[in-house]
Parts: sequence; C-alpha cells; structure tokens
Amino acid sequence: MIMDRQIAPSTAQAVTVTAFSTDVIDLAVANRDLGRSEPLRAISTVDTAFTAAGAGTLLVELVESANADLSSPTVLFAANGGTPFALAALVPGGNRLMDIKIPTTTKRYLGFRYTVATGPMTAGAVSSSIVMDTPSPIATRPYGVTGY
Repeated sequence: MIMDRQIAPSTAQAVTVTAFSTDVIDLAVANRDLGRSEPLRAISTVDTAFTAAGAGTLLVELVESANADLSSPTVLFAANGGTPFALAALVPGGNRLMDIKIPTTTKRYLGFRYTVATGPMTAGAVSSSIVMDTPSPIATRPYGVTGY
C-alpha cells in the first residue's frame, strides 16, 4: 500500500462530535493526477480508542462536494452499510472502519464525514486517506525464486 500525505484528509484527527475531515482533496488542482489508471482505495482507521459517557457510535462516510468546506456533500460511500459503529468497535489495532475502492466522483472536493451519534465522545481519533494498492512482492515472485 502506498500512502501520500497530500491525499490524507485526516491524520490522527480527534473526533468527539460530528465533523468533516480536517483537510479535503481538491481534484481540480493543476497537475494533480490522483492515481490515474491505478487502483485507489479510501481507508479509515482508529488511531486512539474512542470513549463516551454513554453508548457513543460513529458513522464514517466518504463524501464529495462542490465546496471546499464540504458543505452540501454527496455521500459516495457509508462504512458498515451505513450503520454507525458501536463504541466497542472503535479501538486501534489494525481494524479498518472503511476500506473501499474509490467510486466515480463528479464534484471537485473529496473528504470524509464523521457522524457521532448517541454521543458526544469524550476521546478518540481517526486517520482517513486515499491509498494506492500495490501487489504484494511475495505474491508476484515466481515459485522457487529467492533473493528479493
């Protein structure tokens, strides 16, 4: 997996109330080639365990908008089938909240929305980015060849 900070709208972003990703990806930037002809995925992971006074839940969505502040967004994908994640699932450790192929976009800005329900949360952080998937070097080795 190849990651690039310029296409990582959230890096250990604290999420205690509903919010959009700290940054957005501007698809109209001059000379921006967002992985043309390469398989791209949107991923979201938990960096810091979430806590809440009650039974907090979190919904993670990939959104696009004509506006840089992501106002009036169109939801491209809602993680977990659109069902918010329960507090018990919001712990770090490699589990991804979202890991999907980027769908077709039609608007200029791309980002993430974190909807806190049954909250607010008292702590918790997520990272969300666009990554390029690369084949595993082990999977592409001819059988019996060593020295990689």
